[in-house]
This record gives sequence, structure tokens and C-alpha cells, in this order.
Amino acid sequence: MKFNIIDKLKYIFCVYFTPLPYFTYFESIKNGNFAHSGIGLGLIYSQKMFWISNLGMTTIIYYKNNSNLYYINIFFSLIFIFLYVKSLSKIIYLIDYS
Repeated sequence: MKFNIIDKLKYIFCVYFTPLPYFTYFESIKNGNFAHSGIGLGLIYSQKMFWISNLGMTTIIYYKNNSNLYYINIFFSLIFIFLYVKSLSKIIYLIDYS
């Protein structure tokens, strides 16, 4: 099924802010569809990466005025940005795959 950009944005929003990945995973396990359960599991991991990145970036922004942690903040900021991009690319891949 082909999705346009608006549908992809809606799906990404649903994955990040609703329990859709968990519903997908548990319904596909209950029905015995292992392909869709793998997609649900990938969406669950993407959701977790997104929220870990949000928590980490919030912590970095909160402690940004501490000059002793400047290089550590830059290092972790890059890691969290990588997790954002990885999460987003995984969701787009799984949308196209399903």
C-alpha cells in the first residue's frame, strides 16, 4: 500500500504518541501473523528510542548552563539526534514495508 506524505506524518504521530505499536504487536501475535508482529516490535523499539531521546535532550537543555559539562552535552546531543533520525528512518521503512 502506498502512503502519501500526509498519511506518513499521521502514522508517525500515531506511533510516537499513542499505543498503536503495542496494539499492532499484540493483535498480530494473537492472530498468528509473525510478519506483522515483527513490524509491531520494530515500531515499539522506535517509540522507545524517541522517548529516550526526548528525555535525554530535556536533561541536556536543563543542564546547559553548567560549563563543566559542555563537551559531554555536545557528545550526548549528537547521540540523541542520531537516535531521533534512526527512529524516524525505521518508522518510514516499516510503513513502506507494511
